[in-house]
Amino acid sequence: MRTAIVASICLAVAVPALRADLIVKQKVENSGQTQEVTLKLKDTKCRIEATDQTTAIIDSATGATTVLLHPQKAYLKITGDQLRAQAEAMKNLLGSKKGDAAQAEFKPTGKTETINGYKTEEYTVSVGGIQMTIAVAKDFPNYREIVKALFNIQSGPGMEVFRGLSIPPEKYPGMPIRTVVEVLGQKITTTVDSVEETHLADSDFAIPIDYKELNPASLQDKDKSEAHSQ
Repeated sequence: MRTAIVASICLAVAVPALRADLIVKQKVENSGQTQEVTLKLKDTKCRIEATDQTTAIIDSATGATTVLLHPQKAYLKITGDQLRAQAEAMKNLLGSKKGDAAQAEFKPTGKTETINGYKTEEYTVSVGGIQMTIAVAKDFPNYREIVKALFNIQSGPGMEVFRGLSIPPEKYPGMPIRTVVEVLGQKITTTVDSVEETHLADSDFAIPIDYKELNPASLQDKDKSEAHSQ
């Protein structure tokens, strides 16, 4: 569940500028492990599938976040205050410094590479003391609208703490296909496998009718009982 919540904070987006719904498939590599992440985007809503155990559904216009717990056929609602606390904790974990993301500059390394069929050029950029290496595809269709959508979450409720770390969309010279971030001595690599423009059903962003709401207190009690049993 924690993975889904962190993913929802990092990846949830609003997409009012796009004419179609989107399915974005990514790979996230960290500490030798690879995780498949699928984003489904429709209007202001985003569905994030990072494991077969949990799914996060977010409305970036309202800040409403729901985590579906599939094995239990249950769901957990996350408030705006909880999102802010998660975001603040994550920012502290990253050890980020104050910085003006609007002044961030993409510096070309001169390296080129074809990644998942996309011809990319590599750039480095630093925001708030966090170093990133980004391979972008300059001829990616509608990349400006997609990058703008990925930025819009910073305007949503609960995400204020990250605004100083979010690079404005107009700064990107192309679609970021591979992003490498070094945090706390670890390298996290996110690679876009595919972007599909399609039509998504409203039901993809709804709570299944047979799922019951889970009280956060019951989760804490469960964690305590599991800790005592170990």
